[in-house]
Amino acid sequence: MISFVHVHRSRRRTRRRKIYLKEFILLFYVLTSSLYIISVHLSHLESIEEETYHVELPVCKSRNNISTIATYCKKYLEENTCEQLAKRPISDSASKVKEKKCKTLWVSGLSVGYSQKIGKTRENQASDTNSGDGYQMQYASALLSFLENAKNALEPILILLSPENNTTPEFRIWVESMGVTVIQVHNISFEKLIYQHFPEYEFDGRIGYYLKLEIPQIIEQNGLFKKKDICNRHILYTDSDVLFIRQVQKKDLLNLKALLSEKKILLYGQDFLINRRKPSNTGVMLMDVPGFIQELPKIVSWARNMTNDFPEHDQLLINSYYGYKHKWYDENALLPPNWNWKVYWNLNNVYFENIFLVHFHGPKPGQDSGVDEMASCDIERIQYTPKPYQPFIQHAICCDKGRTAAAMLYMYRKWKSIVLKSNFSSHD
Repeated sequence: MISFVHVHRSRRRTRRRKIYLKEFILLFYVLTSSLYIISVHLSHLESIEEETYHVELPVCKSRNNISTIATYCKKYLEENTCEQLAKRPISDSASKVKEKKCKTLWVSGLSVGYSQKIGKTRENQASDTNSGDGYQMQYASALLSFLENAKNALEPILILLSPENNTTPEFRIWVESMGVTVIQVHNISFEKLIYQHFPEYEFDGRIGYYLKLEIPQIIEQNGLFKKKDICNRHILYTDSDVLFIRQVQKKDLLNLKALLSEKKILLYGQDFLINRRKPSNTGVMLMDVPGFIQELPKIVSWARNMTNDFPEHDQLLINSYYGYKHKWYDENALLPPNWNWKVYWNLNNVYFENIFLVHFHGPKPGQDSGVDEMASCDIERIQYTPKPYQPFIQHAICCDKGRTAAAMLYMYRKWKSIVLKSNFSSHD
C-alpha cells in the first residue's frame, strides 16, 4: 500500500512537472515573441528618420537604362545645384492661442466655359487653363483630398469666372453636390486693363489668372464671413492643382495666421528656389481680406501706369508691385514650405508627414505634362513636355529621383479614379 501511494504521488509530481514545463515553455514563447515584436517595432521607430528623409519609393521605373539616367543627371548637375530645405525638419509649433471653433474659408477660382483652342501650342501650353488633365479634374481631385484631410478645419468655396451665357455648367452642379459653396461671376473689375495688353485672354479663359486678386472683394460682397461658424478676416487661397495630403486641424490654421502681423496682408511662399527668403509663388496664400481689399485699388492704379512688359498673370503682377514699392517685408510674410510643397522639390531633410499641401506648380498630372515623366524618370519624354516645365522635370529626376512626384501621382490617381466613378463632368 505504501509503495502504491508512493508511486501514485510520484506520478502526480511527474505530471505536475510536465504541466509546469509546458506552461514555462508557453510563457517563454510568449515573452520571446513579445520581445521580438517590440524589438522590431523599436527598430522601425529608429529607422523612421532614415526612411522619411530618404523615402524609398518605387522611383525611376523607366524604360531608360539607369546608367543613361546617371549620365544625363551628371551633365545636369555640372550646371545646376540640387537645392534642398536648409533647415530640418519642418516643425509644428504649438499655438499659444486657444483653438477657435470657427472654420477658415478655403477658396479656389477657375475660369469655365471659354474656348480652350486659341494659342494652344506646345510652346505656350504651360499657360493654358486646360493643361494636363485639366484644371477642373485637378480641382475635383483636390476637393476629394480636402474632404479626406481638411474638412474639419476649412470650409470650401469655389469661384467660377465664366461668360454670361454659361451660367449652370455641369461641373458646377457636381461641385455643389460635394458640399462646396459656388459663386459664379462673369467679369473682374479691371479686365479692360488686362484686355488692352492681352486681347486673347477674353476668349481663351486666361483672364482667370487675375481672378484671385478679386477674391477678397467677392468674399465681402457675398457675405461669406457671415456664414455660421466661419472665421472672419482671413482666407486660405489655393490654386486648383493642389492636394491636401495630411490632416489639417484648426490649430494649424491658427499657427499660420499668427505669422501675419496686423500690418501684413499676404502670406505666400517660394517658387523654384526652396530657400529663397522672399515670397514669390501665389499658388497658395493666406490672405487678410480687409487689408487686401484696401490694397487692390493701389495695385490696379500702379498697373495702369505700366506701358511695357505688363505682367501676363497675377503672380507677376503681385511680385512686380511689391518689388517696385519695396514693400515685400512690410506687407507680406513667407509661407512655410509645407503649405506649398512643390512636386519637384528635393525631399531630403523633410518629413512627408509634415507636409500639408502639395502644389503641382508647373508640371501637371497627365500625358506629356510633366508629373508622369518626373515620377518615372523618363528622360526621353522630357522633350515632349511644355518647355517652361522642363527645368522642373530635370530637377525632380536628378535631385529628388522622382520620389515626391511618384507619391503624389499615386495619391492623385486614387482620388481621380473616385471622381471618374461619380457623375463628374468637366465639359462646360
